[in-house]
Amino acid sequence: MSLGRPLGSKLFLEGKEVPLIGATMNFSENQASIAYIDLVPHEAINHIKPRTHVEIAVRDYNNIEDNFPFVTAWEGEVFGFSFSKEVNGRTFSVSAIDMTSYWDNVLSYFMNTNASLGAGGIIKGPMGVDYQTAQAQGYRINATIGGADVSFFAQTINNTLKDKSKDFLDALFAVYVQISDINDFYTAGEKKLRIRDRVVLKSSGALQKLVNVSDAKKWFSGIIDQSGGFTSLRQVIQNLLGIIFHSFVPMPFPARVARANMEGASLPGIDNVKRTIGSYVLKPSLYMIAPPMCNIFFPDEYSQFSFNRNFFNEPTRLIYQPVMAVFGAGQPDVILSYVYEPPSFNNFMQRQDDWKPFIGTGDMDVSSDQGYWAGTVLSTDATARFNGGRLRESQFLTNEEKLKGIFMASEKMLPLNNEFQGSDLTEISKQDFCQKVAKYLFYKKRFENRTLQITSHLKLSVVPGFPVLILDDSDAKQNVVAYCTSVSHRIYATQGGYTNVTLTYARTVDEQQQSTSASGEPLVPAFYASEVFGTSGVSPVKSAGKSKLSLFYSALLGDKGSKPVTDYVKTQGTLSGAVDALLVDYRKKKESGAEDVQSFIASLTGRDYVRLRDSMGFKGATTETKDLRTENWTDFTGGAFNPIDQVFGATVTARLVPINKYREALKSQRGFRG
Repeated sequence: MSLGRPLGSKLFLEGKEVPLIGATMNFSENQASIAYIDLVPHEAINHIKPRTHVEIAVRDYNNIEDNFPFVTAWEGEVFGFSFSKEVNGRTFSVSAIDMTSYWDNVLSYFMNTNASLGAGGIIKGPMGVDYQTAQAQGYRINATIGGADVSFFAQTINNTLKDKSKDFLDALFAVYVQISDINDFYTAGEKKLRIRDRVVLKSSGALQKLVNVSDAKKWFSGIIDQSGGFTSLRQVIQNLLGIIFHSFVPMPFPARVARANMEGASLPGIDNVKRTIGSYVLKPSLYMIAPPMCNIFFPDEYSQFSFNRNFFNEPTRLIYQPVMAVFGAGQPDVILSYVYEPPSFNNFMQRQDDWKPFIGTGDMDVSSDQGYWAGTVLSTDATARFNGGRLRESQFLTNEEKLKGIFMASEKMLPLNNEFQGSDLTEISKQDFCQKVAKYLFYKKRFENRTLQITSHLKLSVVPGFPVLILDDSDAKQNVVAYCTSVSHRIYATQGGYTNVTLTYARTVDEQQQSTSASGEPLVPAFYASEVFGTSGVSPVKSAGKSKLSLFYSALLGDKGSKPVTDYVKTQGTLSGAVDALLVDYRKKKESGAEDVQSFIASLTGRDYVRLRDSMGFKGATTETKDLRTENWTDFTGGAFNPIDQVFGATVTARLVPINKYREALKSQRGFRG
């Protein structure tokens, strides 16, 4: 049984605290996070201005030592409001979106004359000053750059990749960095909110094994330039992220994360490490990796969840059919060679005429002769006569297919076919890319249909875009590992809150151990650095009990709560071994009482949350309030909320007018005193 803790939610509009009824905050992978905030209805708040800054804070109810300090739960800007009247009363709700909404607001043609509106790309493009001339003359380099042959996007990517320490993920982020140079609106937004400084990123570490970026530049440029002028910057970047199987994640309750290169001041700390607010993360898809500690759900934290597995929704084989469209009536499509999974099936399909009995040693084999993917051919005279004396794919069965039959999956995914075919990649490179994609998709399709939801009390630590472990301390051993696609927090001003989590790629820990080799994990793609993520049969590298996966997680999630579950045991171990060790310690804590259990959970899962005062200070704002836990309303002034700032002061002044009237009305007319 968990213990109740004070939540004490607070809401700040342009740095000024206003009464809060409740709020719902939604976080999903590859989407901006959204908050819906319930306020006291009043005429003054009907005039709230667009992009009014919003910050929600709650007390960290697990931090007993510091008397439950206020930490930032969510931050963004207003994009709308709604109200209603019913028999039993009125409601008013503000809708707000996180600060990456600026990425949605930037259209492709803002930054790329090649994608300008209609004739504008022809007429206006050549009139722009080119990059080299602007530099030579000392002009500020703006995001929109003229030139008919090289787009801004391609130029930025190329310039970034000249630094050998950078990879394609760094190049994509470099495009985001240019936003503030478009016009005064984006310049003001960046100066006020420091959006760029809040992004942390880490690639899979071996992207060159997926595709040679230097050779693929023409392909990537084609994808960018084929985007229409009205395509948002976020969509352009996410199209490219999808090719390398990476994603964007907004962080609930963002943590303090180390980041060396920042344009503004670091968060305060007791060491010399520069830290930022890790609000936004760019990272690889991680469904097959051991979860971080912050994403463990202990039995005390949830009331129920439901797991469903349908064997018939899990394909036993995949045919990857990359198709290149050819323009011209009556012409057939041009195709690359088909790729097949699992390995034993691919072996059979690639040499049908001289096929010999093949025993697979695939990535999910339990042993060399009895693995899931080990294959045998079943042939009779009748089928041979029917097939003209040749073996067909239906006559081949893996060991798994002997149990449940053949369940086929096919895929033709290949972004911008023509650009891929016309790229500088060699035919061998293209085929190699398709083989790696096929293997990745095969494992993904086997797990992606397994979804579940779990509801718990308000859990500050859980983050989307990373694996989750649900623990069960009963004899049923219903321990589940899955991938978190979305998190929704609901909080109240005078009560507590709860958390809903949507999971996919779910599998029991025992199933994972039985169907994989010694690593206890599904396939780790070749384009994931093996020393960080491990490979099939080999655990990630550990040094002094700490793995490189731990360092990877901490670079995205901060130092606390980011250790992978597999690091819970001192020696290299499997996920199932770490789960067993966790449950042993958990049961010991249960014998000591609920207080010890909650302290144990908090010590393992809690992240280094950003305190409200530090979050405001990150934006240059301060307050005269000494103790934020007092009942008096708190005001943060200066910095992002400075009405006389030369860049954004006028907009701050306009946004403060309805907020000040609203607060005064609630104090004088409604009796709110804090």
